[in-house]
Amino acid sequence: MFKENYRFMKNIKLFIPILSIFAVSAFAQEETVFDEIWEFDSENETANTIDGDYTAPYDINTLIDVSNGSLTVTGHFENKGITTIKGANTINAEGATTKSEYSFNATGTNQHNRNQLILENVNINMGNFYNERGGGLNTVSPLLTVKGYVTFSNNLTTKQYGTILISEGAKLEILNGKTFAIENSVGTLKFENATKSQFIAPWEFKNQSESVYDFTITNDSLECVDASTAVIQARFVKSLNGKILLDFTNLMLNNDFVAGETYKIALINSYSGEVDSGKFDDSWQILAENVLEGEFAKFAGFTKDNNVLYVNIQAIPEPATYAAIFGAIALLIAAYRRKK
Repeated sequence: MFKENYRFMKNIKLFIPILSIFAVSAFAQEETVFDEIWEFDSENETANTIDGDYTAPYDINTLIDVSNGSLTVTGHFENKGITTIKGANTINAEGATTKSEYSFNATGTNQHNRNQLILENVNINMGNFYNERGGGLNTVSPLLTVKGYVTFSNNLTTKQYGTILISEGAKLEILNGKTFAIENSVGTLKFENATKSQFIAPWEFKNQSESVYDFTITNDSLECVDASTAVIQARFVKSLNGKILLDFTNLMLNNDFVAGETYKIALINSYSGEVDSGKFDDSWQILAENVLEGEFAKFAGFTKDNNVLYVNIQAIPEPATYAAIFGAIALLIAAYRRKK
């Protein structure tokens, strides 16, 4: 079945206009209609392998489902369409993860995302993976979206206007002591809702001056209180002289966020046990102009505690709270005058 799907994909260009109509209709109904589905075939093991390279074509919605068994491309995998790879990993509300025995495999040295790739609860077992623009007609800014618990067995790089988006509640882990890098031409790592230990690289984060870290901070982010709970965990964080964007607009006043108090949120922990390696140099800072303040929160600077980078935020009382305070003061003044 897998090989039959591959042959079908080779000849599918004739049907792209019709499939595009189906895709638009699906979008209007907020449902995803996949033009092509790959699934594990338990009755035919050879059907679960594509010999040679595979490229997901432009304007095609593809689902690669490894929930019930692994699928393999023996050459180079390249996504130029809109592709979802779904597995059977799990992550609970507390962030505890379970790794499935199944994975999506590609044996080529390097793999690429050139358009839109959604990874959901899946293990990606392949060569170095690059989230970057391609040449020719495909000049879109690539987007790799992580949902649930996702692992990579090899190095992961975003560059050339590529963005990696960690969805709310998701967790991305690089295995086997491999590295993560944000490289030239504004590579971006974005967190939809920054929470505890969402990105783990047991070795290095490598960054260039164009690097962008984009954190959306919510009340859940207040759980990132120290090194062990920082949003990003890496042994070495190198050349940290990029840009950090912070969005406080989703912070709300509640029992966890008290007006007038100042809070520290641990963003990046470079947990090397060595004296100098992995510590932040003085060029790495959060600038006020890169912060979008919210109705209830304002930027109060940053703190570098050896190998941990914190953002400080101050809770702003609601306008109604200010009115109540001034009203109480007015009543006290009036009472004082009457006594006189």
